[in-house]
Amino acid sequence: MAKARAFDFAQTTEKLLGALNVDTKAYEDVLKNAAEFNTKLGKVAVDAARKNAELTNAWTQDVLARFDNANTACGNPVEYAAVASEFATAEARALPERLAQFAEVAKTAQLNTVDLLISAGKTVQEKAAPVAATAKPGK
Repeated sequence: MAKARAFDFAQTTEKLLGALNVDTKAYEDVLKNAAEFNTKLGKVAVDAARKNAELTNAWTQDVLARFDNANTACGNPVEYAAVASEFATAEARALPERLAQFAEVAKTAQLNTVDLLISAGKTVQEKAAPVAATAKPGK
């Protein structure tokens, strides 16, 4: 019984483009540039996710430490209310700073993404200008 061979997309594409007599250099450049851009964009996303994870972990550790301090046996309901109030107040005071830290991560990621897009646009414009200058209308 003959074994089925796996389909080799790269080889098939190479044969097809060879048969069409197409210069693949331009396509290879596009794929290379797209891969480089996606790598840079992925790094921005991973860095932002890593920062968010660090902030979330720090926030969780702080809440657990405060809860551990608040987790005491009290003699009467008034003491429980005071402990709960202190815990809630501390959390409410920490919240704006925590949210500002997350917003800063988002802002940085957004700015880095915009910088990448602007850089990519400039690169495309620089490469397209000479081609457009040599192009003949109507052909």
